[in-house]
Amino acid sequence: MKDKIILFRTLRKDITILFFICLATIICIDFWLINIPEKFTYGAKIGVIVEKLSLSYISAFIFYFLVVHIKTQKDKANIYTYVNKKVNMVIGSCIGLINELSKASNSNLKEKYPNSEELTQMFLKINPNENAPLL
Repeated sequence: MKDKIILFRTLRKDITILFFICLATIICIDFWLINIPEKFTYGAKIGVIVEKLSLSYISAFIFYFLVVHIKTQKDKANIYTYVNKKVNMVIGSCIGLINELSKASNSNLKEKYPNSEELTQMFLKINPNENAPLL
C-alpha cells in the first residue's frame, strides 16, 4: 500500500490538480447543475461539452498513470539500483587507491579523502621509477 501512495506522490502536481478539478466538475454537473434550469441559451450544451472534456481528461490521466508513470517509476528504481552498485564499485576502487598511495608514500591522511596539498605531497614522496603500489 505504501508503494501505491509513493506512486501518487511522484505524479506531477499540475496534472494531479487538473485531474481533481475535472473530477469536481463532473460531480458538480451530474449532481448539482443538472437540476438547475439554463441561465443562458446553449448553457446545457456547454455543460455537456465541459463534462465530456473532463471525462476524456480523466480517462487520459488514468491511462497515463497506468501505462507511463508506473513504468517510469519502476525503470527509475531499476536504474538507481544498477547505478548505485557501479558508483559503490568506483568509490571502493578510489578508497583502495588512496590507501595504497598513502602506504607507498608513508603518509597519514587527516581525513578519508586527501585534499590537493596532501595528494601533491604523496605524489612527490613516491618514486615514479619504482613498481606501482597496486601491482
